[in-house]
Amino acid sequence: MAMTIEGRHVERTAITRALHDGSWLVLRGEAGSGKSTLLSAAEDEARRDGRTVLRVRPVAMERDLAGSALSELVSRIDPLAMAQLDDVDVSVLRQVRDGSAVADLALLRSTVTRLLRVIATKGSPCLIFDDAHWIDDTSAEALAYGLRRSFVGHPIFVAVRTDEPSKLAAALTRAEWAQSTDLAPMALSELAAIVARFSASNAAICLAVAEMAAGSPLRAREMAKSLARHPIGSLPLEFASEGNNPFAGTVAAMPDVVRTLLLAVVALRDAREGVIARAFPDVSCETVLAAAVDRGEIERHDGRLRA
Repeated sequence: MAMTIEGRHVERTAITRALHDGSWLVLRGEAGSGKSTLLSAAEDEARRDGRTVLRVRPVAMERDLAGSALSELVSRIDPLAMAQLDDVDVSVLRQVRDGSAVADLALLRSTVTRLLRVIATKGSPCLIFDDAHWIDDTSAEALAYGLRRSFVGHPIFVAVRTDEPSKLAAALTRAEWAQSTDLAPMALSELAAIVARFSASNAAICLAVAEMAAGSPLRAREMAKSLARHPIGSLPLEFASEGNNPFAGTVAAMPDVVRTLLLAVVALRDAREGVIARAFPDVSCETVLAAAVDRGEIERHDGRLRA
């Protein structure tokens, strides 16, 4: 079953085109902008097309560990592909896989090039590099060298943060068959759809939480999940006061806007008054929140709110 993605039509079209053309696509965006979700969509589509997908997910703590990203890639290679390499190449790759440093970087680049050539001849491969800004320099240089010589005509997807340098992304985008796209903040309607999918909340709350997400699908999703987990989050704006929820009677008696504000505070867990105010520009938050504080429904301290 294909994964569900709200919005990002331009980027999804670019992914489909890259898979069809065998081109390379670099996705740039802020943390939480949906890069990894798009890579998962690319992986899903590639597998449906019958491609063999190799996905590397480097982590920040290994950025200074020479060869760590290559080690992850090598660990995912089919042993039959390794068997097509000579003894010297296999020895080098085993060192890489085991986390041992390879002193001869020229030999490492040549070995990686030959490995990628073998991968390229096996079926229809697709390479995906998540958070490429965390790829160590040794791996980035060897991969950039090898990919430009052995993987032309096969799709590669790379995700990087806009505020972090990436040697691999910089090298790949210099190829004429590569393209780079910047992920813009997600539209409010698309964020609201994400909130609705993960929290099943009513439209007013979905829109309020979506605005607080400030263009980030990750923030929208996490706030929606928080809202869904909280007992109040499962209640519609109109609900009976009876039931096992001891807070239900109090909430049921509140005006709609007060309930919406409180649910938004719950979603954020520790919200700033300024965020609430921007989300509800037509409401006197000072009046509404002050009354809620007086009734003991929320706490207010140094410009922050807690439900």
